[in-house]
Amino acid sequence: VLYLPEGQTSIVWKKAGTPYIVNSLTLASGLALQIEPGVVIKFLNNGKLNIEGSFEALATTSNKIVFTSIQDDEFGGDTNNDGSGTQPVAGRWHYVYFAPSSQNPVLENVIIRYGGWYNVFQGGAGAKSGAVKLNGTSAAIKNSLFENNLYGGLELINSASNIQNTTFRGHTADYFWGQ
Repeated sequence: VLYLPEGQTSIVWKKAGTPYIVNSLTLASGLALQIEPGVVIKFLNNGKLNIEGSFEALATTSNKIVFTSIQDDEFGGDTNNDGSGTQPVAGRWHYVYFAPSSQNPVLENVIIRYGGWYNVFQGGAGAKSGAVKLNGTSAAIKNSLFENNLYGGLELINSASNIQNTTFRGHTADYFWGQ
């Protein structure tokens, strides 16, 4: 859970702190996270960001905000210091999840890569998620790119999101069967 100093209810992730490395982080209801243009967020394997509060990722065409895998050297450099040894693959990190308590999140001029999740449990039942999952809330998504994600780039559940001028490409339908 993301904790803020007493009395503070909002935080800004600045380009100067890039890349931000996320394993599992929850923004509680009543708190606000704003991400500045040019910020790169890299997720560790199975990483996730749960948004229960207010969220704004508002960038520009020339200075996008990127959500990607720790293995992705194209944005934010070789953060995991493996040279070119490990290539990113779809489903490396899980998702950015927007809970019903997150009110009108904004994703504008963002790139979402190598996320998504799918797992088959014993007996054949499965669980899945798009790289961005909106559950019971609606977002404004504009001028963005969702690419190379597992299962899907965007998953909407009871959501009337406004999606404009956004590209979806290269998503993988191959699921992890077994291990």
